[in-house]
Amino acid sequence: MRHLGYVERQLARQGAAALSEMPVHVVATALSQLEAIVSNWSNRDLAELRSRMAVAVRKGSEDEFFGPDGERRSVFATASRLLVGDVNHSVFEELQRQYHGLVSPESIDAALGVAASRTTPATA
Repeated sequence: MRHLGYVERQLARQGAAALSEMPVHVVATALSQLEAIVSNWSNRDLAELRSRMAVAVRKGSEDEFFGPDGERRSVFATASRLLVGDVNHSVFEELQRQYHGLVSPESIDAALGVAASRTTPATA
């Protein structure tokens, strides 16, 4: 009952707000453990705890910042952020070829901070 013990400690430290901060799969597992050991839900406090945990699992599963496994995603996983990943070398070369076709060499040099004048062999 490790998950239930963890939830209990977090609730003692942070109160009910802890349920929204914990990973969904931890709260869901703790809820299952709680339901396995409690047979009489007439105690109002236990019933309220069960209800709050179920709501936290449901809300966490619908939250856009949680992944399909219930883990909280980074705050950078939004449409307004640039996500960088790795590609193999051939894809990089193809993108580089397309980029050089769209942008003039002078613009590239300016963006890289290279001197604007390209040296060419002088003719005498």
